[in-house]
Amino acid sequence: MKPLARIAIACFALWLATPTAWAAGHKAGSGSATIDRFLGNIPQFFKLQPFYIPVIRDGRVVNQVNLIISIETFGQANKEKVMAARLKLQDAFLRDLYGVIAVRHGNGRAYIAKTVKIRLRRLARKIIGGDVVKDVLIEASFTMRPRI
Repeated sequence: MKPLARIAIACFALWLATPTAWAAGHKAGSGSATIDRFLGNIPQFFKLQPFYIPVIRDGRVVNQVNLIISIETFGQANKEKVMAARLKLQDAFLRDLYGVIAVRHGNGRAYIAKTVKIRLRRLARKIIGGDVVKDVLIEASFTMRPRI
């Protein structure tokens, strides 16, 4: 058999085996990053609009927490699912952030970014699906005092 024919057969066998291996790993929830990259499913990021959460204490705004959040997913199809659900995501995130940050800051306690990230990841997976959302990234977080 000629070397070129052997290469062609090996490539064809690899092409046939890859989707099956990927599907088996994907169902188990442990899909390999190398297989995802091989298939063109590189990480995709969708940045949500910035969140501005006022912190109210004794009836007045004492601080404002600003957050920039992105959703990480694999593949263009999943990114489109995130884009389709962005309004639901923003609404759910805003409600949760008001509850966590505004209440904690209002009581004089600092919020913990890791806790906020875990809560937002759970929310995103609940709204869109656990197989779509890989992670929620807090790109920027800072507190501003209002000018009086």
